[in-house]
Amino acid sequence: MFPNLGGSLDLNSIYYIKGVAQTYSSQNFTNYSVVSCNLIGNLDLTMFPNLGGNIQLSFNSNLTGVTHTASTKNINTYVAQSCNLRGNLNLSMFPNLGGSFAVDGNFNLTGITHTASTRNFNSYQVDANNLTGTHDISMFDNFGGASSSSTCYAWFYSNTNLTNILLPNTTGYFMNFGNSENNGAIGMHFCNLNYVDFRPLSGATFLQGGIISSGNPRISLRSNNMSAGDVNHILDDFLYNATSNPTGWSNINLNIGGTNSDPDSSSGGYNGLAAIATLTGSPYNWTITY
Repeated sequence: MFPNLGGSLDLNSIYYIKGVAQTYSSQNFTNYSVVSCNLIGNLDLTMFPNLGGNIQLSFNSNLTGVTHTASTKNINTYVAQSCNLRGNLNLSMFPNLGGSFAVDGNFNLTGITHTASTRNFNSYQVDANNLTGTHDISMFDNFGGASSSSTCYAWFYSNTNLTNILLPNTTGYFMNFGNSENNGAIGMHFCNLNYVDFRPLSGATFLQGGIISSGNPRISLRSNNMSAGDVNHILDDFLYNATSNPTGWSNINLNIGGTNSDPDSSSGGYNGLAAIATLTGSPYNWTITY
């Protein structure tokens, strides 16, 4: 009954809300927030072609899907944490997605589809889902923060069926959220990853610091059941990134151990031990656990 609904809609923490019946509106939205309610099934937002700003749907444990229509508005926040999203979340209709993205803790979510966006990101969290196969973010040309004062962290960990991540060519800035593995700059641990190509990130800058606690930038690839060839290949990529961009790729804390095979001097045609020797020496000063 509201054909001119728009602006800011806030229905947070109203547990008896099980659904939101809406009609078409071409008005602009700067905020659409239905957090900590009891949404059940699929939330249909296809009647809002100018949806933008902040979209917040977290903590609806019976929310199984969200359906959108195309919108060219800037989306600065998209969060759907700890719901029950299932299958594939299609966000291919949002060419201006950026800012803070957090779709994590949805244990039946098997995929997320994006389209190209030139926006910067301050966070990208898709951890603790059930992402399966390859997760593609290669279309985000400005992935990462815009500057040393506006950085990004990216978390993909705890997706046990995730076998590959396609990374974008970017010159973005990355920093830990906190000085721990689950709060690092890049988290890819506890998946089932094979070789991941890190060379597209060669132009990125990893900074010391943190939002809740400070430390050297952390990259975790621990416990992916990688072969020695895959470990060697990734270490060779990191060596390429550090030697071609020492300002952006020094003082990194890398964990590539756990259930992964140990690096060696020849598997896969790469010398992982030589890469480690160079990376842990001056001027790159990495700390590497394997």
